[in-house]
Amino acid sequence: MASRLESLPHPILEECGWHVALSSKWGSLGNLPSLLLSSRRLHAALSYPSSTSLYARLFGAIFPVNHFFAPSPSMTDATVAKELVERFRTIRRVRMCLLDEGFVPVDLWRLYLMLLESDGALVEPFHKIGLPIYLTSFYQTCLYRFANKNQGWPRTDDVAALAMWVSWYTMTEESIHAESMETREEVLTRIRPFAMNCLQMSTSLRALSSLSEAGSRDISGLSAQALCNVTHFSQRLILSCPNLSSAAILLTFARKDALVLRTPQHLNPAVPHQGAGPTYQDCRQFQMQSKPKSSPPIALRRQTLPPHGVSGPAVCSDDIRRLFFVHRFQDTLEGRSLYTPGRMSGSWSGKLFVSPLIRCCSGITAAQLPDFLCQRPLQCNLREYIRHDANPGRPQHQDVWRASDDDAVSWCQDMQRFDIVRQTNSIELHERVSGRILRYELMPTPHVGSIYGSGSSQTEDVVIAGETDSEHDRAWGAFLFFGTVRLQDGRVILRRYPVRKRNDDPSQPEFGAWVFEGYVHAGSTFVGRWRPDPTLHSSGGCEGIFRLNKRVQDRPFIEAGIRASL
Repeated sequence: MASRLESLPHPILEECGWHVALSSKWGSLGNLPSLLLSSRRLHAALSYPSSTSLYARLFGAIFPVNHFFAPSPSMTDATVAKELVERFRTIRRVRMCLLDEGFVPVDLWRLYLMLLESDGALVEPFHKIGLPIYLTSFYQTCLYRFANKNQGWPRTDDVAALAMWVSWYTMTEESIHAESMETREEVLTRIRPFAMNCLQMSTSLRALSSLSEAGSRDISGLSAQALCNVTHFSQRLILSCPNLSSAAILLTFARKDALVLRTPQHLNPAVPHQGAGPTYQDCRQFQMQSKPKSSPPIALRRQTLPPHGVSGPAVCSDDIRRLFFVHRFQDTLEGRSLYTPGRMSGSWSGKLFVSPLIRCCSGITAAQLPDFLCQRPLQCNLREYIRHDANPGRPQHQDVWRASDDDAVSWCQDMQRFDIVRQTNSIELHERVSGRILRYELMPTPHVGSIYGSGSSQTEDVVIAGETDSEHDRAWGAFLFFGTVRLQDGRVILRRYPVRKRNDDPSQPEFGAWVFEGYVHAGSTFVGRWRPDPTLHSSGGCEGIFRLNKRVQDRPFIEAGIRASL
């Protein structure tokens, strides 16, 4: 004879199963599996896949989703219920720290998409299931799993990129402080080859860090962008591999931010005169301002917030757009732009690390790479100037460097043909030989409710001009900035050069004349690599990595003007 519970109508049984499943900790179905084992009738009525509507409801209650990446027609109860089961399997493997090579790529892709679709709402639950321990174990056991085949160097694939992005998005100071000093140093050592510009890693990193020719072939015949087949809500998606270099640089800075730095005691405590160098107070202020005001999880939640209060479908997360760019526009990539004009306008502050000089012919291995030598402050106030295309129907103009040169050497050399003239609200590039003039208008600050660039013309080209503020000028030196943006994938190139005084000898080298190359991630974090200006230092020299964070109070508008002499 059936029990009273078994004789209840199916909708009431589903409601009972709903409350039983949600009565336990996150990431499990509570006592629902035990309830199903108590009776064949209950198992037949409430098990998966017999009751897909119940598991679809549970999915909505357990996993917050702000961005549906799968096509809308595929979001049936059966699809959502199956996704719930797959996510619970991933959570179980994370809890048990199972790092089987057959499941690691699937699990990391699923964790990464869960973070993006929820705007970081799952960071705290991920910590409760032991994700930091899982990722640390990955770095210790899986990152160098094929080192014997790679001459001692780590894997460079989507798995490494995903692990570092998930680490950065979910990392907190508490999780780092919970690690032992040996573990901290080991993780930094293992990710260092991805951050440094090593010759042994440069080719592989470039293939995983550029969308210049996404999904096609570059001039050498090699794939310029790794594409990944990912199953999400039972749908096969072709996604671009997340930027491996940016992830390694972000993770390196975030982990080093947790370390306590000592301020040099030999510096003058008082404020000296102009050009006398930094004081003790300057170094203290640099250490406080160089750290992000919010942790990576908060930055993740903010990455979908539009700049300047602008709302609308044209302004969304840079990282999400870059991830799905090839999938959505694989047949019409030409003329598409990933960069949102105005992203670089604002006041930026951060720091850079100086890498040790490593000879190309040295037989050094990844484990023998030395640590970064030192860190320096980096600050700039930037404005964007745009040139419109009056005929948006034709393909956008593309300079040579944008199609084939990721390090922008050709752009730096090409800019030597022009004189830069600044007007009140514009910048003009005067070509010396032909007399041709390229005029760029100052990009206005969009007002709330508008979408910049929604008019009849589209942005054909963007240049960036800026300067350091007065505090940086006094303590660390005065510099000017000029650069451009590769609109197709959002790669930013900034050339920095010192402000020369009238009595300076023009034959002397321009110390601090560097080129910064990178991408904007999480809405307001600009990261990448720097090196000497190739037009001034053809033989190379010091180089390193940098991270700049946009100051919140200065995002809508830059109060400081740009020096007239560019």
